[in-house]
Amino acid sequence: MNKAGDTPLMIASNNGNNSCITLLLEADEDVDATNNMGKTALMFASLNGHSASVLLLLQAHADPNLEDKRGITALVRASRFGHDTCVRLLLTAHANVNVRSKGRTTALSLASRHGHANCVRLLIAAHANVNWANRKGNTPLIQACKYGHHSCVRLLVTAHANIHATNIFGITALIEANDKGCKECVAILIEAHADAKAKKK
Repeated sequence: MNKAGDTPLMIASNNGNNSCITLLLEADEDVDATNNMGKTALMFASLNGHSASVLLLLQAHADPNLEDKRGITALVRASRFGHDTCVRLLLTAHANVNVRSKGRTTALSLASRHGHANCVRLLIAAHANVNWANRKGNTPLIQACKYGHHSCVRLLVTAHANIHATNIFGITALIEANDKGCKECVAILIEAHADAKAKKK
């Protein structure tokens, strides 16, 4: 164990070293052990997109719903970095699709913000709440528009995301899309009857 409290299994999972993971699991290393920040081997594997490692850990009954000290799960990490195969494996293992971090961030919010359309599609199919907002009131749709991710915008609108929602600054998805200059996002929202007359507060 190093100064961060990382176990050999965490280090192997972080590196995607499946041979070592297998040996360590066979030696009965605790699959759900946590380091000083509350992170598990599964979180490390998910963060780095090591899908084969994620599968090995899940087969060893790793808990996909453990949270670190910031309330972040393996699914949230995989979604943030667009690791759709990991997201699929975690959802199949009954990861909580609607868990919220201490900053009120969800897997869908991060996937939308960073333009990971495949992850957004998987999360919506798993019944992610498309309207939950973070501390600043930004919904996944507002996040997707803010960063010009029109493929995510299309998926969210199709999933009946609230196109009229405003964040704590009174900004809607359409205003964000206009500010970004994302004509594809604007077109999708106008087609869905977003209020073109809405103004910033």
